[in-house]
Amino acid sequence: MKRCATAERIVVVGGTGQIGSKAVRRLAALGHDVRAASRSLGVDVALGPPSGSDAEIAGPDQMPLADLVSRVLRARGDRRVVRASPDGRYFGGRLARDTLLPGSGARILPRTLGEWLSASGANLGP
Repeated sequence: MKRCATAERIVVVGGTGQIGSKAVRRLAALGHDVRAASRSLGVDVALGPPSGSDAEIAGPDQMPLADLVSRVLRARGDRRVVRASPDGRYFGGRLARDTLLPGSGARILPRTLGEWLSASGANLGP
């Protein structure tokens, strides 16, 4: 098989399936930088706009907002301490432990926050 002159970065949606895995192997053999994306790998793709005004997704972890922010900051190497104020407000509303839980129609994705942070290489940008 002849290698391509200019390698491209390619994501194959469904790349772990019967056809997609063959496409991944063939593209890699041609010299491309190929990545497989599939639900089994925790990747989902939207091909159109959300059906409502918001697309609500969530992961399986439930935690206070301050804990979530602390974990993301630590993954970035930021050692600031995040403390939740019992009187603090979030966009004008008072937060209880279960305030920011997904609604009944939300898609709960299988990847945990820890898995997402690990997969991101803890390089989440500025």
